[in-house]
Amino acid sequence: MADDPALSLPPVLAQLAEATSLGTALALARACGGREMWIPEEPGPDHALTKALGSLDLAREVAAALGPGPLSVPSGRSFAAAEFRSRVKSALTQGETITAIAAREGCGIRWVRRVARQMGA
Repeated sequence: MADDPALSLPPVLAQLAEATSLGTALALARACGGREMWIPEEPGPDHALTKALGSLDLAREVAAALGPGPLSVPSGRSFAAAEFRSRVKSALTQGETITAIAAREGCGIRWVRRVARQMGA
């Protein structure tokens, strides 16, 4: 599916999403994107990964999925942009106004117009 935003997910986040969930992968990208960190075998409650994700359970999911060692965490910005474009396209297809889309997405109408124009909508 060419419009699937998951196709824009960086490989390490795609691996994590497949092993755990898309939400866990995006939580890691939001919390630690653009940084390097050490993933321990068993993160504790005071580990940076646990603090960044706000959950010991999520930190343990990440450690189990990716294994111990250094990790360069991608930001996932390309995924977020693709996801945004997908939501805009879907909303326009359903007849939603640009103003309503901008209000829901928390951005300006000029930005929604620009994305719509780039998509040929």
